[in-house]
Amino acid sequence: MNITKIAVKRPLTTIMVILGLVLFGGLGYTRLHVARFPATNFPNITVQVGFPGAPAQDVDQLVAVPIAKAMNGLSGVTSITSSAREGLAFVSLTLADDADANQALLNVQRVLGSMASRLPPDITPPNVFKADINSFPIMNIALSGSDSSLVQLANLANNTIAPAIQALPGVATVNVSGAPVPEIDIRVDPVALQTYGLTLEQIQRAISQDAIN
Repeated sequence: MNITKIAVKRPLTTIMVILGLVLFGGLGYTRLHVARFPATNFPNITVQVGFPGAPAQDVDQLVAVPIAKAMNGLSGVTSITSSAREGLAFVSLTLADDADANQALLNVQRVLGSMASRLPPDITPPNVFKADINSFPIMNIALSGSDSSLVQLANLANNTIAPAIQALPGVATVNVSGAPVPEIDIRVDPVALQTYGLTLEQIQRAISQDAIN
């Protein structure tokens, strides 16, 4: 006997079954958790280290590769990749799905602390962070203009657009990237150094202490 014959023969039972399905469906819908950004596990930890002024090859050999090798064998880590560019090194650790990301973060920080003496003294303190959906931007804005220079666009982004967006309710941070970084080329006269009894190291130290970002 097929379902159609049963439904025709027992209409009351059929109606009760349909009402039950509708009722349970409605209850399930009201208890369904909905979020714009649901909690999601990103099994990844990234280490970022600055090496100001160093070429990419030195950053790779002296910073990125040693850190990546030191991370081998950490519990819960399935793969390690490293990359380098001028003045900056990245090491990315992929964790197993069931790994404790917080414990892995502590392990990475411990390894970095133990190998600090083997890294170049001029590097910046390593930044270690877990991948978090809240750290990803919800909007990216690109500026372009045929009649404007890159410096003009950077000033517009930093002085006008970014502050206006930052003032909006609910906005946590606004970051501007791609803008040129102003630099000052200082050429030292060796004769003047000798005249005033100064060394190049003293000049570098004075500039570093008084530098303003």
